Amino acid sequence: MKLINSMLIGSMIAVTLFSCNKKDSNSNNPNPPGATIVGTWKTVAMESDKEVELGIGMTKNIFLAIHPCQQDNLETYTSKTSGTRTQDEGATKCEPGDPQTIGVVPYTISGDTIHFGANAYFKILSVDQTTLKYSFPSTWKQGNDSFQIVITSTLQRQ
Repeated sequence: MKLINSMLIGSMIAVTLFSCNKKDSNSNNPNPPGATIVGTWKTVAMESDKEVELGIGMTKNIFLAIHPCQQDNLETYTSKTSGTRTQDEGATKCEPGDPQTIGVVPYTISGDTIHFGANAYFKILSVDQTTLKYSFPSTWKQGNDSFQIVITSTLQRQ
């Protein structure tokens, strides 16, 4: 009987140890333990889910549409759950007289979504110690037409 109990307990321990897979445990969580959006970020890429015309041909690379003086702009988040998002001109201002702070907006985070008021939101796709990736819907105007696109932004921690 002692042998059966020992084998049963040993089997239960083995099943417990080997059935846990760290990779699977966070697969549905875009915020792995220790990762946070708190801090300052700079956008390094923006891509659309559909091709759009940018005057240089059709592309999904929306970052090409951003003026170089805006490509170094920064966003700072103050809390893991609710706080303020501050947008900063970065090192290069488009106009010398522009204020350094572009805007301060309150936000809350619920699950994988950052809410900025009633209708504006970003869906967090992933975040770790160096990279934040989120997506958001947008209406793209092209000539007389307009259509819905989803833009995915990739930001690097500063």
